[in-house]
Amino acid sequence: MRGALIGSPETLRRQLQRFQSSNIDQVILLFQAGKNSHQHICESLELFAKEVMPEFHAAESDHHEWKRKVLAGELNAPALTTTAHPA
Repeated sequence: MRGALIGSPETLRRQLQRFQSSNIDQVILLFQAGKNSHQHICESLELFAKEVMPEFHAAESDHHEWKRKVLAGELNAPALTTTAHPA
């Protein structure tokens, strides 16, 4: 479960910070897995939105600028593929 985001807000924050430092800009959060009640799912979503999201939302504009520079060829990111995937 190395990539799993399970735990307290602080645990999730640390794991998401590692993703953020790698310039990963999308994660899928699956709150409804397992035998969770609707109330518990809503409580988890609210806790995540209150305790974790603000930090990452605040850094969004910096990431968009990094991504723009990479896609425009202004920043050398040799390990990244910036060509469109064929449809």
